[in-house]
Amino acid sequence: MKLASTLFLMLLLTVNLTAQQQQNTDLDLENLTLEDAITYALEHSPQIKEAEITVALAEIDLKQTKWFNWFVPSLTLHQGYNPAVAESRMGLGINFDLNQILGGGLNQGKKAKLKLFDAEIYLTTVKQQVIAAVTTSYYDYVIATKNLAILREQLANSVKLNEILKLKFESGQAPINQLLSVGENISQTKLSVLKAEAEIHLTQLKLKRELGL
Repeated sequence: MKLASTLFLMLLLTVNLTAQQQQNTDLDLENLTLEDAITYALEHSPQIKEAEITVALAEIDLKQTKWFNWFVPSLTLHQGYNPAVAESRMGLGINFDLNQILGGGLNQGKKAKLKLFDAEIYLTTVKQQVIAAVTTSYYDYVIATKNLAILREQLANSVKLNEILKLKFESGQAPINQLLSVGENISQTKLSVLKAEAEIHLTQLKLKRELGL
């Protein structure tokens, strides 16, 4: 019974994780709130799913140590052949585990409770780790997004200024060094924009990984 329950839970975990991989759920990261990100991660994190299975298995172990299981007999079937009378004989044996009844079951129960307690602590720890990781990744992504927006705005303003200075330079109202300075600033800002776009891509991938996507 215990083995069957264990195999069922492990199969359930495998099917669940496979289904998650096949779904390829794509969240709207641009409008995602931290609360939504944490909620999603707690529901889809493979680490949490595995920890929950550990708790479920520990609960099964604890149920197997209940006192009424101590008195469940084990059955053995004996079959033999008597050549003297040319007959087959069959017997059924019923055995009780006295070790369980005389204290072994109680000790197993205590161990099972400790095992469940450890499993629940582990699950809580995993959840806290997931929340911390998601929070860090979320804010890294948000900061990278805002930084890119600022740089793009700076680039747009520099391009406008450059166009104005070109007109002034052509009419003799602006010196060449001012026009060159703005042009150099545009080149540097474009490079910063490219770096910021790469940073967004990296932080986005990290956030998706923490979300279990």
